Amino acid sequence: MSEFDDVMNAPDTPENPNASAVRDIKKFQNDTGMSQAELCRKTGISTAVLSALLKGNYTGNVADNLKKVLAVIEQETERFRSMLKKPSYVETTVSKTIDHNLALAQVDGRLLVIGGDNGAGKTVALKEFKRKYAATILIEINVTYGETTILYDLAKAIGIDGHARKDMLFKGIVEVLHGTDRMIIVDEADYLKVKGLDILRSIYDHAEVPVVLVGSLDMKGKVMKMRTEYKYLTSRMDYIELDNLQLGDTQAIVESVIPDAKSGVIETFHAASKHNARYLTKLMLLAQRTALRNDCEIDSAVIKKAAENMII
Repeated sequence: MSEFDDVMNAPDTPENPNASAVRDIKKFQNDTGMSQAELCRKTGISTAVLSALLKGNYTGNVADNLKKVLAVIEQETERFRSMLKKPSYVETTVSKTIDHNLALAQVDGRLLVIGGDNGAGKTVALKEFKRKYAATILIEINVTYGETTILYDLAKAIGIDGHARKDMLFKGIVEVLHGTDRMIIVDEADYLKVKGLDILRSIYDHAEVPVVLVGSLDMKGKVMKMRTEYKYLTSRMDYIELDNLQLGDTQAIVESVIPDAKSGVIETFHAASKHNARYLTKLMLLAQRTALRNDCEIDSAVIKKAAENMII
């Protein structure tokens, strides 16, 4: 565990009554990237005093100095919140490809697998599709999911009691869905084990509704690996692989937040984010924070500086 983790997890104690205040300061610095020097300049206390406060070995008036720092943090946090902008939904190559293939899966009643890089914008596109077509059943899988959880969530989504034996849940789901053509979309499908996939395949067969499994690029390898042993599963599946963001996609996303982006900004964002929507969104926030702290416009230099604080 790092020194930062120690600070962030430390509770207030009689020996260290200001642990929560120090934690708030550290969290603010971590969230905004503001250095101790910048924080000291805004609070009017020296870097030596702030450093001693954060280490818990300051012997002066701790309460007054912490009060000054926390007051600045509250003010700056509110300023950052009011000025930072997050991109709204923007149609991209990825979302268009997803929309197109979901529409085909709906019409053809397909069992479709979609794979794309982590952070490509799949989940955002799926939620937008669900927003437009409310009858769509969208389930977001996580690492804890087993076949019972899948059945429970499907039952809940279609309005039937999920507290029953697995065989009865399956039967109820098939009965309600049969003949409806309601699409089932499973996001983060990488987490599904073979048994979970087989349940969805069985629902696809018996209810005769389209089923779409969406996950990372590992989905293709997972499907191919199952081809020999579980051919009855994979023979029913079609696979679509998504591209990463194109430069035009990055431009649309960036301009939704920075409509008057300076020359070179789009290209720098595109390169620094590795053509990845999730990284791009994070980098845009970091760039805005960097520009706010330095009271300047967002240009290529600001983006590159912000990218230094981003783990890719």
